[in-house]
Amino acid sequence: MQKIPIESRIYFRHGIIDFVELINSLKINFMVVSAGIGDIVKYSFEELFEEISSKVQTDIVSNFGQYDNQMLVGFKSPLIHSFNKEQILANTYYEKY
Repeated sequence: MQKIPIESRIYFRHGIIDFVELINSLKINFMVVSAGIGDIVKYSFEELFEEISSKVQTDIVSNFGQYDNQMLVGFKSPLIHSFNKEQILANTYYEKY
C-alpha cells in the first residue's frame, strides 16, 4: 500500500510545497478532509513531506481501509462521501479544534 503514491500519478495542487513550508514555519497544524482512500492520502502526504524535508502535523479525515492479509476487505465506519463531510466533521472533529 505504501508504494501506491510512488508508483501512481497522485498529484497535489499547485503551490502545496510553498503552503506546507509556510504552515510548518508558523507551526500550524492542518486537517485534510477527503472522501478518497485515507491510507493512500496518508502515504502521499508522507512522501511529500519526505521530498521537501518537512514534517507538518496533519490530521487526515478520510476512508481508512480494513485489511485481511494485506488485502482491502472494507472500510472503517463512517464512510465519508461528498455529501456527508460536514456532518462527519460536526459530529467528531470540530470540537477538537
